[in-house]
Amino acid sequence: MWPFNQYVTYSAENLPVRKFDYIVVGGGTAGCALASRLSENKDTTVLLVERGPVVTSWISRVPLLSVDYRSARSPTYKWQSAPQEGLNGARLNLVGGKAMGGTSKVNIFLYTRSVPGEYNAWAQAGRKNWSWQSVVPYFVKSETSLSDGKGVCRGSKGPWINQQLDGKIFQCIVESAKAAGSLGIPFLNKANNPNAPAVSCIRLDRTLDRKMHRQSTFDAFLPAHIVKDRIKNLYVCSETIVNKIVLRDGAAVGVHIGKEGGLSGSVFVSAKKEVILCAGAIATPQLLMLSGVGPEDHLQQHRIPVVKSLPGVGSHLQDHPSVSVVYKAPIQDTLHILEANPLKALWELLKYVLFGIGLFLAPNPQTAIFALSRLLNDESRTAPGSPADVNPYSPHNIPDIEIMPVPYNTTETMPKGLGKSHSAFSPGSAPHL
Repeated sequence: MWPFNQYVTYSAENLPVRKFDYIVVGGGTAGCALASRLSENKDTTVLLVERGPVVTSWISRVPLLSVDYRSARSPTYKWQSAPQEGLNGARLNLVGGKAMGGTSKVNIFLYTRSVPGEYNAWAQAGRKNWSWQSVVPYFVKSETSLSDGKGVCRGSKGPWINQQLDGKIFQCIVESAKAAGSLGIPFLNKANNPNAPAVSCIRLDRTLDRKMHRQSTFDAFLPAHIVKDRIKNLYVCSETIVNKIVLRDGAAVGVHIGKEGGLSGSVFVSAKKEVILCAGAIATPQLLMLSGVGPEDHLQQHRIPVVKSLPGVGSHLQDHPSVSVVYKAPIQDTLHILEANPLKALWELLKYVLFGIGLFLAPNPQTAIFALSRLLNDESRTAPGSPADVNPYSPHNIPDIEIMPVPYNTTETMPKGLGKSHSAFSPGSAPHL
């Protein structure tokens, strides 16, 4: 814990209030922002329930150290997927954040909004108020862009801070990425411009504050001083499970919360207005099914009383698994130099602690290529096409290929024959499925 920065949380048993206007289930990337915004009105009572702990350690704010999800200290859930038919039955490792801030606490903290066409596609499919024009004011309100605060549709007064980075490894990647122009992919020095073409190579923004600490939505929207200031209308339960949503006449009226292990010993808390599910792509449908909402046959198989038969719950998960191609590179141009040279690692750590610079800012890609598979020709070059083919506002032009150059070996094993002076560089391709 940071000294002098005690965080006020409750358990299910010692909650002083049992009735709220809103109950937010899941204190992750979305949940922290929602609980913060809803509780700005002091007359509105909000309960936020998060399964993980409050993590405010120094390591959790250091970019390079905080993304090591394989570490035993990392606040993450780890699952294995079901056998994937398209991968010859292989199982994929799935990781999610288990702390206040959720996966924004442990991921590679990129700040990317996608193209406006993605939101317009949602609106076109019937999602009211989800068009680009509807959501962009909230993006602007939520952020402070230190690199492009006066850019198109960028914010300069919001709580969530982001910026671009510079440095030796970063610049090598940027210069290499500019070569993508020969493939018909323009290089853009500024990210998150809604008018940029749907196909491009972009220098990315990342959620780092002015001190070069990573900033999760927990750090941005629910820091200790906000929770303390709203102590009479915002209640945070950490390390607490929501076991069941209670529905009456087709509406959610409350939840059972407690420790892991089922309903035994749980506490019922009610919501006068809404129960809002923000438990992530896996836990949200799981909780719905445990509450009797989901595919009828599946619920009956597990002896769960069916409250509402909804076949789509728990289906159609979309993910973007990364497939890496490993290249040989001079070790000093990769992050492997920190593993090979302990003195170099110590020096880089001191540079970060004292000046907020160096390789401890560099755990992830500084650029990304976004492309449309339908525009690729036989030589894997982007066909010129017409302006309509790359119009970022069109629902037909949502990028389905992402390539992320990472100065590190992202595969399970290090390739043989590299020697002491060379290591691995891994451009990862992530098809959006």
